[in-house]
Amino acid sequence: MKHNKIISIFLSLTLVFLMAFAGISEAYETPQSSYQTSSTRVGDYMYYSVYNKIYKVNVKTKTSTLVKNVDKGMVYGLVVKDGWIYCTLDAYNGTDNSYPYVYKVRTNGKDGKVLTKGCFTTIYNDKIYYIKTSFTEGDSEDYPKVVGIYKMSLSGKSITCVKKSSSITDFIIYKSNIYYTSLGSSKMYLKRMSLSGKNTTTIASSSSKWIENLKAYSGYIYFNFGDDIYRVKTDSTSEKKFISNAALKDINSGYIYYTVEKNDQDYLYKNKIGSSSRTYLLKKDIIGNVEVSNGYMLMDYCLLNATSSYNTCKYICSTSGKSGKILAKYFLP
Repeated sequence: MKHNKIISIFLSLTLVFLMAFAGISEAYETPQSSYQTSSTRVGDYMYYSVYNKIYKVNVKTKTSTLVKNVDKGMVYGLVVKDGWIYCTLDAYNGTDNSYPYVYKVRTNGKDGKVLTKGCFTTIYNDKIYYIKTSFTEGDSEDYPKVVGIYKMSLSGKSITCVKKSSSITDFIIYKSNIYYTSLGSSKMYLKRMSLSGKNTTTIASSSSKWIENLKAYSGYIYFNFGDDIYRVKTDSTSEKKFISNAALKDINSGYIYYTVEKNDQDYLYKNKIGSSSRTYLLKKDIIGNVEVSNGYMLMDYCLLNATSSYNTCKYICSTSGKSGKILAKYFLP
């Protein structure tokens, strides 16, 4: 797809860089450019971040409120549970490096605290699961390295290794199993393992296709396999193509949301799962993250003909693609 290089600014911490599979290294470093805005829904509010600021927007009035202005760096990957926001704080502080930490703060903006080095925060069974990283902050030659998948208590204590591996790139948790992607010497893998890191099974692999955008829904794992969307039953190792030439964005309430590139723009569609009929929603130059929740979509989109002051917008609208509003305009290098 033509937009892949530009869209990379929206991708997850370990998926920003481009590489040829013939030269994939099993031990790799996280990239320097790691910014990703994120959000989550609680009641009538969706939480999101722009740079180092965390906001909440009322989905009905579309009015945003500042929750927390973190001292430095960038915030992404928000998860809200029981009055707390858990996320990744990249304390890069204007440098060319990346210093990701697991961070928590109350939904009223108080008691912000760095817990440990890591990213990709996920809450499951009252535990924080995350990708542990290793780095020396301030050392421009020491880029963050992936250590593996770890877990800890919601207070940041009792840190335990689930799967030690420098090749893990992403993961999700679904029905007491962890589904994760990793890089081998010449292949990329999608694997399944228990919450304890045991009983590892390879679901899919490729020496030429990138695996990303993992989503779980109704007994299936959905993912992008190269330029196509695939799915596989959670108890199977046989993946099947689901939608051709499409980028998976989200799955919610029985619908799958995805973009298709046409005429140098991204067209956002939704399909009812089980139906081949698709519904057009909207189009933008480049559509990045899309979060769908109970009738609303919150997304980032990039402008090809950008101004000097901004090239990216945070946008909210209904799941019909209508009644939209720009919440923030900002610049990504």
